[in-house]
Amino acid sequence: METSISMADFYGKYQNENLELIDVREAHEFQAGPKNLP
Repeated sequence: METSISMADFYGKYQNENLELIDVREAHEFQAGPKNLP
């Protein structure tokens, strides 16, 4: 399991593997909806 990954590495894995992602947002963050972070 990886706890940290660069966006480039993630994108490569996303294109080639079946990934299991865990949403670790707090309840209020989840209710606020998705955000695009730099």
